[in-house]
Amino acid sequence: MNNVSLDIEAATQQRADKSAIVHAPSGDVVSYRLLAERVEALTGALRSFGIEKGDRVAIRRSSSLGNGEPLGSPIAIGASGAARSLPG
Repeated sequence: MNNVSLDIEAATQQRADKSAIVHAPSGDVVSYRLLAERVEALTGALRSFGIEKGDRVAIRRSSSLGNGEPLGSPIAIGASGAARSLPG
């Protein structure tokens, strides 16, 4: 686990239902609890695919929250120990 995931875990314990992310254009709000759940699920998925410390993982960023799947991806990649790459 990396420092960011630990920070989210601590924030979730202190303010689980408070806003962690607000998407200004749509007004969508993600709580710390939901962010932590998504990060945990994504980290588990990465590990189930065999991603481990030192591996490189590329993600494609979305400009909206959409269904929320990409949300937390950079944090989950770090929590898995892999390095992230954001294609240009």
